[in-house]
Amino acid sequence: MVCQSPGVFFWKIEPFQEILEAKDPNRLVSGSFYIKLPGYRLQICLKPDPKSCTQRNLSVYLRILKGEYDAILPWPFRKTVKVSFIDQLYDAEDREDITISLSPANDKYCQKPIGKTDYHSYPFQTLLPLEKFQSRRYVVDDVLFLRVDISE
Repeated sequence: MVCQSPGVFFWKIEPFQEILEAKDPNRLVSGSFYIKLPGYRLQICLKPDPKSCTQRNLSVYLRILKGEYDAILPWPFRKTVKVSFIDQLYDAEDREDITISLSPANDKYCQKPIGKTDYHSYPFQTLLPLEKFQSRRYVVDDVLFLRVDISE
């Protein structure tokens, strides 16, 4: 399930534990979203390492998709995207979200998507150890929440 408000995108992922327990987990892909209008059309992808790995990580990717405002946007895409895994602790003041920044590493992958493919594949990536999600209340009732915003 996805929720979008001006400037922020939320993604509710469930059943998260079932996804992690799969022998060869599939990539999870959010719906496409715009953070601001007119803006870039984006998508978040998560890929847990297979259960057979000793040190399991969660790969976090950003896709730049073809969007309806591409003609008036500056290219290459040079925004920093912040992805936060929300701590679901009851007391909001004591929450410690895990926030990562995905920044362009190579202009080659940040150009305007054109041609047959409708996106640039994974120009930004980071790895998070899965054990980090057990340290607090990031997964509650088999649900993980993500928040995505873009820095100007």
